Amino acid sequence: MASLLARGVENIVVFLTEPFDTTTAQYQAIGYNQIASLFGQHVFDWKNQASVDANPNSLMLDPAKFAALKAGVESAMKAGGPVFWKDSYAVQPNSWFGIAGGWTCNILWVFNSVSSDWVAQLPSDVQTLLQTDELSDFPYVKVFGQNPRAVINLTPNQANMLGNFGYWMTTSAEAEIRSLLGAG
Repeated sequence: MASLLARGVENIVVFLTEPFDTTTAQYQAIGYNQIASLFGQHVFDWKNQASVDANPNSLMLDPAKFAALKAGVESAMKAGGPVFWKDSYAVQPNSWFGIAGGWTCNILWVFNSVSSDWVAQLPSDVQTLLQTDELSDFPYVKVFGQNPRAVINLTPNQANMLGNFGYWMTTSAEAEIRSLLGAG
């Protein structure tokens, strides 16, 4: 995000593979923290199990807009459909990353999140696969070390399910993506 804002990119689509969970300490330290820190919000210190101030060098977007993003994402997650949120943000000056600030960017956040709508469209034998140990955390897959004894190695089921889910998420958000990028 920092490199895009430093270059003045005005329309950004962000695909997030980490959970944006505000209820589980395990996940708060991952996806939630990555987003919250951009807005200067408190983050969760997993090691000490406490809410702490974000690193001040991570503030890049208007803090007042975080509540709407959080509410929109949580609402979409509860609805069971694709999870995405689009808004305009005042870019904050950030000398650490060389961001001038004082301008507005449009961001479409697309979250890799469990979706009952997607699962309902799958054949029953594929739905059964989602109940196996191999896919127990789906759609969350570690970038490194997902399957022990390998740095980067997904099983065919993991790779195929992620590909199908990613396609569904992208096509579900297609109108928003096209609109944001001026191709709509």
